[in-house]
Amino acid sequence: MQTDLFAMLALTDVLTSSTANTLIKEILAFLQQKRTSKKDKAEMVKKIAKLVNLSNNTGQAISCYMQLLKNSTEASVHSTELRRLLKELPKNVGTAQLEKFEDVRFQRHLRKEGIELIHQFREDYESASRVYAEAERHLECAINDYRQNNDGYNQEIEHLTRQLDELVVLATRRIDEFIEGLREAYKVLESIK
Repeated sequence: MQTDLFAMLALTDVLTSSTANTLIKEILAFLQQKRTSKKDKAEMVKKIAKLVNLSNNTGQAISCYMQLLKNSTEASVHSTELRRLLKELPKNVGTAQLEKFEDVRFQRHLRKEGIELIHQFREDYESASRVYAEAERHLECAINDYRQNNDGYNQEIEHLTRQLDELVVLATRRIDEFIEGLREAYKVLESIK
């Protein structure tokens, strides 16, 4: 997934449950007024535009975190399978598989096409980057141990998988938070008779 990161710099303004609730109630109160001034109408247009903009940003943010979720899940599953397979593969094939995992699944998919997409969410980005760095350390140790016929690679891959699972949890939690803001907006809108 190729995304222009600079086009998404303002994504940190997303729809929260309280913001959705407040904006929609203000819009509903405005619609129930019998007479309104041009100033009030202009203010309402701004609030509606804000609601639409925040909803759009939230959808885009969900898309970024979904990509992180997808890539971290795939990397976790791949590392689990790799751990199992390395016991059965010839050393040169196992080493090639570990290097391919590192180059493709780990560095390209997870880092560049996953974590980098959430850079505008500074706290999550820093947290994900720390987890990634720790996972990368375990991966490098696993590769070195495997090359040296040291069975410690197995434990290193297990630690790697746990780090990748942390990224899955981070992405899932954030997606749930974003969806809650949208859910609240739809719930309030649905209650309108």
